[in-house]
Amino acid sequence: MMAQHGAKQHLRQHWITSMSLESTKLFHGLFAFEYNNGCPREVVILTQRFARNIFRASELFTQRALQSLGAGVALGTIYMNISGGSRMATEADRLGFFAFTLTFLFSSTMEALPIFLRERDIVEMESRRGAYRVCSYVMANVFVFLPFLLLLAMLYAMGAYWLVGVKGPMPLTRDPEAFGFFVLVLWLALTLANSFLSFVVTLVPDYIVGNSIIATCFGFFFLFSGYFISLSNMPTYWRFMHYISLFKYPLDALLVNEFGSSSDGETRCFATSNYGSNSFCILSGENILTELGLQYTSKWQSVSVMISFACLYRFLGYFMLLLKVWRATTKS
Repeated sequence: MMAQHGAKQHLRQHWITSMSLESTKLFHGLFAFEYNNGCPREVVILTQRFARNIFRASELFTQRALQSLGAGVALGTIYMNISGGSRMATEADRLGFFAFTLTFLFSSTMEALPIFLRERDIVEMESRRGAYRVCSYVMANVFVFLPFLLLLAMLYAMGAYWLVGVKGPMPLTRDPEAFGFFVLVLWLALTLANSFLSFVVTLVPDYIVGNSIIATCFGFFFLFSGYFISLSNMPTYWRFMHYISLFKYPLDALLVNEFGSSSDGETRCFATSNYGSNSFCILSGENILTELGLQYTSKWQSVSVMISFACLYRFLGYFMLLLKVWRATTKS
């Protein structure tokens, strides 16, 4: 018994010593560098370098801009001035428009995958040499992509929103405030997809694997967003996918923005019935939102969740990249 107790004590002490050595290696591998610049200066330098790399590939920049504008105009002409008809047509037309919009935006971010992979290899090599901090690169990457993604969201929205005539069955009801929120949601959706991409890049070895994983994840996110099957009809063991779906929250926000009350609190009517000289609303936006299980406040809740998910995936990407740099540093 004494021998067994002594052996256990020895194993416990050995484990503690090993963990202490690993922690020491981690500290030295990550924080032992003496950097030439402070973090703010590194962010400025890396932002300038990353921006130059993107604009040097002018064909990619121009292609993305024209693609967003062209897709918005094309979709706008297809759904031009969609009007209230039957209840099913009113919901289906607008839901289809928003679903296609999000599908296009998410899939378009895949074009940045080669850039992320190339930058990942460069960052790993330069960070191992103590050229700059990994966190500086992550912040610079965000600062460069945010305005670029905003531009893409605005180009798409300008081509689609006013042609489609969302925010009511008649063109005159187009609402500038709703348009601003529409652009905000598109921007956050692009940012969310971009953040997810930056996280996956830290896990995959090459473009083929990364493209396959991202396409599969986006497919599942779309499937469980509530567009194809409602939450109440999902099997219980699959419902968690509904809440982690990156499609769900921008789709909910767009639906509430479309069917919710106007800025002056007036309830929107999407189908009317005439009785004599009087006209009655038989399909209001509130009715549709209640059927979908949404409330007007849901759009800001969805915005908050999108921002949280974007920050989460950026942090996970930063952590995994930091871990890869540490492993490479301790091996060398």
